[in-house]
Formats: sequence, structure tokens, C-alpha cells
Amino acid sequence: MSQDQTEILTEYSPSFRRIFLTGIYGYITPSGVEFVAYSEQTLIDEIIKSPNLNEGKKKIKRVVECDLIIDPMQMVAFHRWLGLKIKEYEHVFGTIPTPNQMNERLQSISTTSQPTNEKVDEEQK
Repeated sequence: MSQDQTEILTEYSPSFRRIFLTGIYGYITPSGVEFVAYSEQTLIDEIIKSPNLNEGKKKIKRVVECDLIIDPMQMVAFHRWLGLKIKEYEHVFGTIPTPNQMNERLQSISTTSQPTNEKVDEEQK
């Protein structure tokens, strides 16, 4: 049977879910590359209990979402596909900053410029 006569049926796994990926950790293996994908959630329970929102301690919860193993041929295909998507994204939205560039931008913001409850309430009036 030739490839153009092959019917492909698509089905979602019962465990399918959408993950907002915030990081990966991985390494190469004889079968390709193996990596875990994780997401992060900022826990603000202690911050919102504080009268001054700038004084509470922020916590980050990191959740390992899945472990992926990608064979070498798919590694190359994924690399090409991702490279194209990065070019498209940067064409539409501009150059993606590096983590160092983002840290520099964040450090340039004064902590006094962050709104507190009073400032937000006054701005909404």
C-alpha cells in the first residue's frame, strides 16, 4: 500500500492535557534525547495576607509534567520545526530576549513602581 493511500486516524489520549511549559531538563542517551518538562506556579498566599503586598515572601511551585524521549531523527525534525516557529514568532513579535536580558530589564524597574492595593484602588476611581 503506498503512502498516499494510507488513512491516518487521530485520537487524543485519555490523559491528554495542555501544559504551559516553563522549563526543561534533559540529556542525551543512545536512543536520542530524554528530557523532563516542567511548569511553574507562583504561590502568593503569604503575599496577599500581608497589608503591604511588597513585603510578603513569594514561593514558586515547580511541577514535573512529563518525561519525553525523542529519537535522533525526530530530534532533527523538531529542531527544524522549532527554528521555523522561532523565526515566525520573532517576525511578528520581535526578538525574544535572553534570560540575562530579561533579568537586566527586571532589575531596572524600581520596587517602588510596583502598585500596592492603595495605588490600584486610586487608579481605578
